[in-house]
Amino acid sequence: MSMGEPPLPHRFLFIMKILAFDQSSSKSGYAVFEEGKLVESGVINCSGEQDRDKRFSQMCLKIEANIVNRQPDYVVFEDISLQTNISVVMLLARLQGFIIGVCLNHKIPFEFFKPSSWRKVLGFNQGAGVARKELKKQAKDYVKDYFGILAPEDQCEAICIGWSFILRQKEK
Repeated sequence: MSMGEPPLPHRFLFIMKILAFDQSSSKSGYAVFEEGKLVESGVINCSGEQDRDKRFSQMCLKIEANIVNRQPDYVVFEDISLQTNISVVMLLARLQGFIIGVCLNHKIPFEFFKPSSWRKVLGFNQGAGVARKELKKQAKDYVKDYFGILAPEDQCEAICIGWSFILRQKEK
């Protein structure tokens, strides 16, 4: 789903800085692409804070600083998916809303992807019978095979989200 300004034609993606997130309240992966190439990635780690509200606030502040300091031309991130725990869904929805607000406040176009959408672009095996653990492994394997990086799953998924955005724009 696109919001903010409409996406630019793919030829502009290679002069753009794209910031991708695989966000959560404890560990959020991020990846930065410039001119169609991965230039940086990592994990924003707030897992040391036991108080859920404080951890959420810390994550929001760190994500905002990440966006403001990097000044991307476009932000892409994962859409929330159905969870068995409604409080987790609510927390992720709030975090997603926060990211949207930061992007709107800074006039940065953004897009979010359903997990099944970005995984489909990258050719992941998914669907009924494929466990979450296997999906995480596929992301780690993809990043290792295509980018030569061994990294935690949050970082790998952020890389995959950003890369799938670039690949999808190339197809348009």
